[in-house]
Amino acid sequence: MKINRVIWTIAIIFLVFALCLSWMVPADDFLPFAKQLLPEAQSFERITSSPLTFVGTVQNEDGQKEKIGYVVIDEADAYGGPIKIATCINCQGEIIGTIIVKHKDTPSFINRIKNGRFFEQFIGKNIADPLSLD
Repeated sequence: MKINRVIWTIAIIFLVFALCLSWMVPADDFLPFAKQLLPEAQSFERITSSPLTFVGTVQNEDGQKEKIGYVVIDEADAYGGPIKIATCINCQGEIIGTIIVKHKDTPSFINRIKNGRFFEQFIGKNIADPLSLD
């Protein structure tokens, strides 16, 4: 009985550690992409981990932090496997940019997406509006 309790305690400690680690590790890897999409932000703060979301801020004249936009990084299935995409949204809810962060597709497929300006069709769209692909 006592061994069972020790095993459960160790298992819970490992689960808490894994949860904390998942909260800390990915943010540093994806912060450069947030800076790329929202270069005017002076700092970023992670506000959620699933999906990974940053809020970009600047310091206003009063010395207070002012939100200027959000960067959301999430994963979807593509032809070659998972693809991570970062989308920047301003405080009015409009998409202002999207980039591919990580993928397992062929370079030719990714180049078709980039050169075909696929993501540009979403710029200016409000996140509350219905979305359709061209």
